[in-house]
Amino acid sequence: MKTLYIVRHAKAVSRERPVPDIERPLSERGRRDAQAMADYTHAHGPIPEVLISSPALRAFETAQAFAQVYQYPVARIRTYTSLYNGTEPHTLLHLVQRLDDAVCTAMVIGHHPLCSDRVPDLAPTFRHAMPAGSVVCLQFQVSSWTEVASGRGVAVWFHDPKHNPSSPLPDHALQTPTALTFEPAAAFDASHFARDLQALYDIRTDAKTNRQVTYFDTFDWRLYNQSLTLQWEAPHLRLHALPDDHQHSCEALLSLPPAPILAPDLPPGALLQRLEPVIGIRALLPLFECTSQYDTWCLLNSDDKTVVRLVIERHTCANAQGSAPPLTRVCLKPLKGYAQEAEHVQQWLLARGFIPSHTPLYALALAALDVTPNHYNAKPQFQLPPDMPAHAAMRSILRFLFGVMRQNEAGILNDFDTEFLHDFRVASRRARSAVGQIKGVLDKSTTLRLKQDLASLGVMTNRVRDLDVYLLQQADYRAKLPADAQDAIEPLFDLLKRDRKQAMHGLKRKLRSNAYAELMTRWETFLNADAAEPTAKTAPNASRPIRKIAQKRLSKLSDRVVQTGHLLLTCEDDKRFHELRIDCKKLRYVLEFTSSLFPQPAVAPVIKHLRKLQDVLGDFHDCCVQQETLKTYAEQFDAHAAETQATHQAIRQLIDVLEREKQACKAAFAKRFQTFAASVEDGKQPWKPAKGKATKSILSPPRWTFS
Repeated sequence: MKTLYIVRHAKAVSRERPVPDIERPLSERGRRDAQAMADYTHAHGPIPEVLISSPALRAFETAQAFAQVYQYPVARIRTYTSLYNGTEPHTLLHLVQRLDDAVCTAMVIGHHPLCSDRVPDLAPTFRHAMPAGSVVCLQFQVSSWTEVASGRGVAVWFHDPKHNPSSPLPDHALQTPTALTFEPAAAFDASHFARDLQALYDIRTDAKTNRQVTYFDTFDWRLYNQSLTLQWEAPHLRLHALPDDHQHSCEALLSLPPAPILAPDLPPGALLQRLEPVIGIRALLPLFECTSQYDTWCLLNSDDKTVVRLVIERHTCANAQGSAPPLTRVCLKPLKGYAQEAEHVQQWLLARGFIPSHTPLYALALAALDVTPNHYNAKPQFQLPPDMPAHAAMRSILRFLFGVMRQNEAGILNDFDTEFLHDFRVASRRARSAVGQIKGVLDKSTTLRLKQDLASLGVMTNRVRDLDVYLLQQADYRAKLPADAQDAIEPLFDLLKRDRKQAMHGLKRKLRSNAYAELMTRWETFLNADAAEPTAKTAPNASRPIRKIAQKRLSKLSDRVVQTGHLLLTCEDDKRFHELRIDCKKLRYVLEFTSSLFPQPAVAPVIKHLRKLQDVLGDFHDCCVQQETLKTYAEQFDAHAAETQATHQAIRQLIDVLEREKQACKAAFAKRFQTFAASVEDGKQPWKPAKGKATKSILSPPRWTFS
């Protein structure tokens, strides 16, 4: 596990002082706050082995306050200019990822907004503003700093100067502290622990409490990314917030639906209303089961009054892969009017090596089971060095995409939800596009074989995915029809479900076949092997920097999209709409692979407008395909037979509705296209290789036309 403190420098003197901004020191209040926050941090978490600071004087003076408390040599405080003048959102993340893995705890002292704005991205559970002088403690269940990434952290605690007075309070003003949790540093022996504690207090034991809780989330961690956990403890299904475990909503059920659980499987109510927008069409799958035992000890004073409660927690967690070693925690629960006794017990625990723990049980259980939250991400987020040889970049891209396909195989075979197949197909299409668009990087025979194999995966999965799309739109289809025709369309969906069941059976057979296993193994072996660089004769672009290849391909694809789009503005043609959709998809995929090679502020608007253009083109294509499919299904319902006539008529009505939607897509196309075209005009394309070269404006309509 890695612990990261992020500190915003304490309050500095006014900007009106006649000194450069980088030389502004802390104010008198800032010095007090920095000292108070350093003392608080020292008392509530592990000692940082590395202190990293912005070179600005106000940040460095804040770092000095922490260094003094930790007895950390000031000369060893590392300063990075990027923490002062860095504007890229990943500046902090890249700095942390370069830390030595021998370091377990680090502290970064910086500025707003670079540090404070990055915390919610690193730890989705964090929901606070970070005023001057505040500090947040993040924990990552990783073994290497390189694994630290967006969404993988847990905000353990947060404190700011307003809630941590600079001067100590007198004894009579002590407030009742909140419950504190500790973890033993070594093996825990309850009998020895009780014997030592009885030297201070008499102990009365209360009844033991047992709980059995099953935790759920989707395959892609949608609840975790919204700082939520779903817990089943019969007979209640509860939605809780991380990290404080505050209950959002609860539903009493006679029994839990068998996994996988989809939103329609749950009864209407507050829980479903809160849950459905988060999980969408994804299935809830069991993450792990936790069996817990709670022993409550009442610590008594000389008057035989309970002054402190200790709860000894023992948790055993298990998932499909096995059980984790038991987790033991000691929870100190202070009582009103006995704050000093609670402080006494707290210091006693610390003196015996107990470690304050702010990590939720959920996160501890995942770590014990060796489960990494957010381990799955289907969207490429490549960080390719500009001078990386193109053949090495291609292998990196394809390894990721084949990995995505592999991760979705089990979900398809178990038919948990339709997104497993969707992500599998998107990954295979992206891989096929990479091979087809980043040209001359692999030798011709390898390229041809890879294209053929990837195309076969598309053919293998087409039928089931098409049927999934229709069934997912069942409610939408009904809503498009007049009220008197909505029930009549149901026989169509009964037929679609039967067809899907048959198609799914065939797909599972193919996924379990030797041919599929050999295909995947062949390419994984090829991509993971330390292959020699292809020769210039067989792969002329293999050794060229990937940025050069990307610049050329993106320029060609964007020009083609703009030219085809202008043609459609002057003369609508359904076939060209389809061609433009394909070209936009190719452009989008290449941008996804290589966007890290270009300035993000320039790339982001292009991707945004391209996505919106793709939406309208995709909707148009879907309407066309669905019309043809519905015509085929309409033929299976006799228009003249009494029992099928209504269904046939409802399908024909639906086809008419889709025709109107097609026309609406065409009407929306012009605005979407013109907005995109404006974002890639000459001078704006972030991938243009050089300035000053005379090029024809791609915004000008082409002079040639088609008949």
